[in-house]
Amino acid sequence: MTFLSDEPSVDGHLSGLPSVDDLDALQRENDQLRAALISRPEIEQAKGVLMAVHSCDADAAFAMLVHESQTTNRKLHDVAIELLDRLRD
Repeated sequence: MTFLSDEPSVDGHLSGLPSVDDLDALQRENDQLRAALISRPEIEQAKGVLMAVHSCDADAAFAMLVHESQTTNRKLHDVAIELLDRLRD
């Protein structure tokens, strides 16, 4: 994706302008990054709980969350929230 080129394209428009597909892809990426930033604190907290309970490192704790997410077909964030909710009860 090239921006800011002032060379005309075949159809006479400036070729440096992003296409609708490019803008859609950027919007999807932006939405995904925002969602990741929102869910990250809970995932990090859940990792910390697992590290404390199982005396493991962050990678092993994350692997536990991923395993649970995949075997139960749920989002990682949902698994983390459930773990934290169980601790609060």
